[in-house]
Amino acid sequence: MRRPFFPPALLVTLVCGCARGIPRAPDAVVARVNGEAITVSQFQKDLAQSRRGSEGLGPRSEEELQVDRKAELKRLIDRTELLQVAHRDGISVTDGDVDRALLAMKSDYPGTSFDELLADEEISPAELRGRLRDQLTIRKLFGQNVFSRIAVTEPEIEAYYAAHSGELVRPEQVHAEQIVVKTEEEAQAIRAAIVAGKLSFGDAARRHSLSPDARSGGDLGWFGHGAMPPIFEQICFALPVGTLSDVVPSTYGFHLFRVLDRKPAGPMTLAEAKDPIEAELRQEKNTKAEAAFLADVESKARVTVDEAAAARVR
Repeated sequence: MRRPFFPPALLVTLVCGCARGIPRAPDAVVARVNGEAITVSQFQKDLAQSRRGSEGLGPRSEEELQVDRKAELKRLIDRTELLQVAHRDGISVTDGDVDRALLAMKSDYPGTSFDELLADEEISPAELRGRLRDQLTIRKLFGQNVFSRIAVTEPEIEAYYAAHSGELVRPEQVHAEQIVVKTEEEAQAIRAAIVAGKLSFGDAARRHSLSPDARSGGDLGWFGHGAMPPIFEQICFALPVGTLSDVVPSTYGFHLFRVLDRKPAGPMTLAEAKDPIEAELRQEKNTKAEAAFLADVESKARVTVDEAAAARVR
């Protein structure tokens, strides 16, 4: 299954406007970014959430707390600067974008736990949507103005492969196919038909399987350890090539598996390593380009900080 677009940890970032019991001073200004005010209450919210994320680490010294304050204020200033650039460049996100991201976040929290978390943190739906909109806007800004300009060349991939070929090891993999149905009786009937030669595995998958891969005859493609649910791995890595499995129950239903081929662990060829190398090099370039873009934005921004006001925030 694909992971949600936003992992649960992102919620910690988004709910930072919700600390209970913090005094609000909407007219007090701790910093200005190109004339835009950052209030003490905004800063208090972000700082409180950051500290909640480090609970359990024990008492903090005043020097450590001061470092926290400076780091959190810088993050708030950076966010303000980036949102201003996005606004200047006409970059925005739609309500639909926010809705989809919010649904993806909720999907990682079972039952009513998501709503309970928001209630416990005392954040309103409007506040959460606002924070999420800011996150998506900044991500879109980097996507359009930074990451879209990044390229990884074939010579770079080849040079990386030459320098790291000893580290690039292909894990054991299998190429398998599956059929999954609701009941054990149906699975047993399908298995009997396949064994008797009355029905091919691919046709059975296309006609009966409930999984999306039914369209391709149940083909799961190549996968290694850890890429599939444990029951898939347990069966497929033990099954001889070409052998039809017994009926296998799981939380998804009742399965039949067949392994089409397998590859032992071994050194990766350049062709096999190309995609992961490209992803690694692109991530490195993206990180450097993002830092350079932010540094350029910072160098052009007019920022003033009331150090006394910042020091009073607890």
